[in-house]
Amino acid sequence: MLIRPKIPIAIRKLLKSTRFWQDNFIILREFKHFRAIAIIALTCTLLAALFEGATVGLIASFLQILTTPEKPPIETGIQWLDTVFLATKASSATRLYRLSAIILVAIWLRSLLNYLGFYYSRLAQSNLCDRLRKRLFEQLQSLSLSYYTTSRSGDLINSLTTEINQLKQAFDVFSGLITRGSTLVAYIISMFWLSWQLSLAALSLYTLLSVGLSTLICR
Repeated sequence: MLIRPKIPIAIRKLLKSTRFWQDNFIILREFKHFRAIAIIALTCTLLAALFEGATVGLIASFLQILTTPEKPPIETGIQWLDTVFLATKASSATRLYRLSAIILVAIWLRSLLNYLGFYYSRLAQSNLCDRLRKRLFEQLQSLSLSYYTTSRSGDLINSLTTEINQLKQAFDVFSGLITRGSTLVAYIISMFWLSWQLSLAALSLYTLLSVGLSTLICR
């Protein structure tokens, strides 16, 4: 029997007291019916971002071996990871072959996880829209006939189609933000792991250019 993890009561009360939960309670409560699908989609997306960032670091180490094989290899500081995967104690040729294989596997896993994240995200979206349509239909069935004599049919059709489509678009935007946001975080972590000095210089330059361009556009 599969045991579902439960959120502590204090955290649940805190979440329910937020304005976001109160404004979107009808939508958020439907996720409990396909909680596993939503968790799988989020997990695959985050793991894909992790492999994306790891691939950047692996490619940097690969290029270092090609250009300057006499220099000491890039290390993570984790002994078993450096020995087994990065082969820091082996020869340059061995490190090159091993890194090539690891990069290919990492790219394949990243692509697979991206696909699974997209697939389960779409599946969660379909389940959410399907449940909301059913709830709307049940609510319409529970109304008296006098309601339909005073309400326009266009308003009912708008509730069943247009608003659900807007919800699907909002779901796509939210899913895209999670995907791109997690990938951006993975890139930033990889940048600072490779060279925090160069990363700070790049971020400072990017900030100055952004402020300068924004000022010119406003003028």
